[in-house]
Amino acid sequence: MSGQKHLVDAPAGTFAAGEKVSGEIHSDPVVLAETAVANADGSVSFTFTVPAGLPAGTHTLILTGASGATFQVTGLSVAAQSNAPFAADTNWMSTVTATPAGTAGLAAMVVGGLTLMGVGGGIYLSRRRKASQA
Repeated sequence: MSGQKHLVDAPAGTFAAGEKVSGEIHSDPVVLAETAVANADGSVSFTFTVPAGLPAGTHTLILTGASGATFQVTGLSVAAQSNAPFAADTNWMSTVTATPAGTAGLAAMVVGGLTLMGVGGGIYLSRRRKASQA
């Protein structure tokens, strides 16, 4: 919803230490009023307010440093009814691991993925071995 604040973190090394960072929301550029200053390691925490009248759809947030360095967050979705972004959470890992159920689900997903990779690799090697024996 317009007026709602959101936080985006750019990693270390993205910007120069002390560099002023501004933001824009694209598809049609909407310059944001907020700015931030990069930390000594070049990271920045940029908090912005969703502008009133931001059209529904998918947008990209672009942070730009004074030197021209940029950081993009794609897939910022705005719903027609609420005008609130819901897909710009760049801190999903701490959200997932905040509860025991989330941690267990993440662990199960990792184990399942590794198992599928192992089975697929075994099938590949088995077929390769049979082909080389023929």
